[in-house]
Amino acid sequence: MSSPYDLFSTDAKKETQGVEVDYGDFQITIARASTANRKYQKVLAAKTKPIRRALSAGKADPKRVVAIMREVFAEAVVLGWKGVKGKDGKPLAFNKTNCVKLFTDLPEFFADVQEQASGIELFRDEELEDDAGN
Repeated sequence: MSSPYDLFSTDAKKETQGVEVDYGDFQITIARASTANRKYQKVLAAKTKPIRRALSAGKADPKRVVAIMREVFAEAVVLGWKGVKGKDGKPLAFNKTNCVKLFTDLPEFFADVQEQASGIELFRDEELEDDAGN
């Protein structure tokens, strides 16, 4: 029988230091986009401050919100990558500018990274996961 701890406990170290997501020819290391990641919370608060009233009123421009979220993820969630290539096929150095550009050029990739970083599965506490499986 499962308890809430078995189902929802996460590894705080993984949430902040990140986990590697393997896309085959390239890998990306991401931290969790949640309240457990203080850097994410701090960057999110700072970046959304100028539009906080519009967000609260449901009047924020969706394009601006997405642009802000790309910056937040590039600054506080994506911690690095290996094997990522640009449109020209050349290796793409990991930095905030390149990350935002990649997310802008490939919105489906950004959506996948958001989903991975927001979910619980990658950040589960392995010890509790192992216990639940026994």
